[in-house]
Amino acid sequence: MLLSLHPSQLKIFNDPASVKVICSGRGFGKTVLTLSSAISYCLSWKGTINPLAPQTAVLAAPTMKMARSLHWIPLLNVLEDSPLVSDINKTDFRIKWKAKNKPDLVVRGMEGPEKLRGLNLIYASLDEFQDAPPVIIDDIIWPALARNHSYQVLITGTPDGQGSYFHSFCEKANSLKDWVYFNEPTKNNPFFPVKELIKARKVLPPTTYAVEFQASWVTPAGQIYDQFDKSKHVVKPIPQFQHTYIGCDWGSTNPALVVIGLTKDLKYYIIDYWWNKSGVPIPIEDLVNEAARLAGKYNVWKTFGPDDMPSNVTTFKRAGAKLKIKGLFQTEQVSRTKPGLMPGNAIVNNLFYNDRLFISAHLTDLIDDFHSYHRAKDSFTGATIDKEAPNQRQHSCSAARYCLTTIETHDNLAYK
Repeated sequence: MLLSLHPSQLKIFNDPASVKVICSGRGFGKTVLTLSSAISYCLSWKGTINPLAPQTAVLAAPTMKMARSLHWIPLLNVLEDSPLVSDINKTDFRIKWKAKNKPDLVVRGMEGPEKLRGLNLIYASLDEFQDAPPVIIDDIIWPALARNHSYQVLITGTPDGQGSYFHSFCEKANSLKDWVYFNEPTKNNPFFPVKELIKARKVLPPTTYAVEFQASWVTPAGQIYDQFDKSKHVVKPIPQFQHTYIGCDWGSTNPALVVIGLTKDLKYYIIDYWWNKSGVPIPIEDLVNEAARLAGKYNVWKTFGPDDMPSNVTTFKRAGAKLKIKGLFQTEQVSRTKPGLMPGNAIVNNLFYNDRLFISAHLTDLIDDFHSYHRAKDSFTGATIDKEAPNQRQHSCSAARYCLTTIETHDNLAYK
């Protein structure tokens, strides 16, 4: 039953941190590391099982299909005839141990909350984290772990851009107590064939090779704003504007506000922004307060927000009337389907191409968001498709898009 670990895996395995975040290249060996860590944690756990809410360890992947392939089938190969196991439930994807007072080990997908909700977790391995839905992790996994005084979390994935949710976790691991971050390129696996690395370097685009095998946080292939050139479009001196606007992306957990100035010669400058960094849902009143602050500071003429939450538009208008802030009172509802997500992104990209869109140099996080915003990949072929990749920090991009595309596609709207 023993799973052997190479030195880099063993280094991670032995680290005492309660939360380990691993960004690795393909073929590093994170699956073997994950299985070894989960089995070891279950069998070495000391405590009393709560009969009303039994402690559980989970191996999770973005979908159940992935979880079966990555975890369940290898677990069966390792444990099906093991004397340490008392029962394997192939319907519930659950393994029970012969030793008393040991937590069950279950395998789950993260595409829906129903299979994860209610678990009393003392261990969680979250694989292919770059494709995992943030809401499941924030709303279900962390609260389930927080019920216990001690737990262990192993988060693994490959880079997917500096504006991504996974990247934010890697940054947390570098700054939070009892968290640790590991960056492990494929070459750190001494058993991975060197000739395959050489072949991959020859046949793959440099960016793809850097992401997939060097575990590098370069901008991935399929950059949506590929005409965004930091050397040209990131600027320090800000000109005088005819009008300033706010673009808004609603949402209780991830709202964003972007302030955009428009010059007489029809050039746009993103000069400020705000987004909810807490990861905790906020009431609409907090978003209104932030919008009012920005609208007052920059003498905003009009605010643009999408049509998925029309009540928010009404709330903004009422706040504008009450506070006598014209920029909020003149909040306008924007269609999300005309021109639509990717056509709208094409309009923004074209503004960069024509040197009509610029970003203030002090907005470093927003610059990373725009630069790393990228397309999804086909799950079977790996080819880039014309669709927004999931789980990016794209809300500032969306807020700017609602404002920019509405002005660009409506004659004389800019100064009305």
